[in-house]
Amino acid sequence: MNKVQNSHYDVSHYNIGSMNGIANILIGLTLFSIFLCIFYFTYASKVENDILGIQIKNLVDSLTENIEATPIDRNALLAILDNVKVNDLSAADAQVKASNDTLIHKAVVALAIFGIVSIAIIAGLWYVYRFDLKTLLAVNLLLLLFIALTEIFFLNVIAKAYRSLDPNAVKKNIVDKIRGFKNL
Repeated sequence: MNKVQNSHYDVSHYNIGSMNGIANILIGLTLFSIFLCIFYFTYASKVENDILGIQIKNLVDSLTENIEATPIDRNALLAILDNVKVNDLSAADAQVKASNDTLIHKAVVALAIFGIVSIAIIAGLWYVYRFDLKTLLAVNLLLLLFIALTEIFFLNVIAKAYRSLDPNAVKKNIVDKIRGFKNL
């Protein structure tokens, strides 16, 4: 076997044209796919939900911070708000939950099939070519650790601080909509 030596470290398992390289790619892809699915459905979706809640709160705060009403205006506003119908979204919420549960189930099944096929291919390659599976797993697990830390950092530091809703654009749209009402 032709090995490429770099000081004391054997880098031949990175050669994409070799069975080591193919197994390395397959191991990395399998580990990352499993991680990404688990990470998204357990952690990232919760953080995204928190981000959405923060964005909604910031938007509502921005929309209501300059409202100053006289007692007469306040009573008129409260009377208008009393007539506002809030839709019962429990059926829609149940439908969203059912849809999400179905999606999670499909993702788990697809991931299980992919994982089983990948493990079978890797085991077959290892059986025939006897490459250093332990090193490939260690390198890919270390890489996965750094990817996981990067994902967690990005979600908690960058994504939480990013403001995708522009309160001023929403205010403008609301004002334009109200100005367009014919009964005012």
